[in-house]
Amino acid sequence: MKRMTAGTGLAGVLMLALSGCIFSQAPNYEMNYYDLDRPQPVEQNCIAVGLFNNATPARQRMLYRETGGRMVPDEYNWWVQSPELMLARYLFNALPQQPDCDSDKLLHLRGVLTAFDIDLPGKYVELSVNYEFSRGTLLKSGTLSYREPFTEVTREAFVKAFSVCARKLSGELLKIGRTLAAAPDIQGK
Repeated sequence: MKRMTAGTGLAGVLMLALSGCIFSQAPNYEMNYYDLDRPQPVEQNCIAVGLFNNATPARQRMLYRETGGRMVPDEYNWWVQSPELMLARYLFNALPQQPDCDSDKLLHLRGVLTAFDIDLPGKYVELSVNYEFSRGTLLKSGTLSYREPFTEVTREAFVKAFSVCARKLSGELLKIGRTLAAAPDIQGK
């Protein structure tokens, strides 16, 4: 009798467990991956894009800023790379280094990403970078920050706004780099 009760109890537990698996479908969410738009390469001669570090809370998952300083991660919408790697790749492709640059004239660009925010209440994205140009020694450093509004709260709108910020950033870094390259050689080489 004891054996029969244990068997019946086990069968009942198994039936409940299996019926939950069979009759209730688990939600199936699709993971989406997003990237910045491809840049239009600009002919330039002496900027070598180096490493960028990330000093933001943003990683591969999209992260939304809400009111009261609340940050909300998106479990289903991801960037193809962490933001600093995406930005460095964007700049590397936008400002391709030409092979005929004299190594004494080569400007090394590196930076720290300090903002990569999707601000939902303000309806804008923000991209900020602390940059450094060097040629053996530091020649120029500074901060560039861009905000771009979006009208729709969609992932595609965020990508478009961040891509506009990245394009503005690459244009300004190119202008700074050209000014430095045209300046008299500070190091006396």
